[in-house]
Amino acid sequence: MNTKAIQDLRKIMKIEGLSRKDGLIAREKALEHWLNIWIEEISISQSIIKKNLTKEDKALITQHIVDTLSENLMENCVYLEQTPNKIEVKMYGIKR
Repeated sequence: MNTKAIQDLRKIMKIEGLSRKDGLIAREKALEHWLNIWIEEISISQSIIKKNLTKEDKALITQHIVDTLSENLMENCVYLEQTPNKIEVKMYGIKR
């Protein structure tokens, strides 16, 4: 996994300053900038009126939320490469 985001993180790790504290401050600022550029946070909620949900209701709601989440992630977080024989899709994520 040698993406631009990972390369940028490696550059941040190598930042040094005149003193140890200066280097730490510079790395913190660079990391904050990196987070603003590379991390995408998507939040989705679904209002539920019905009090007692069946398994089918829960499955339908879950499927709707997953579909919406996938659409939102496709816009900014998915890399799609198409060749004549195949379509390859990649997404990089951060584990929680």
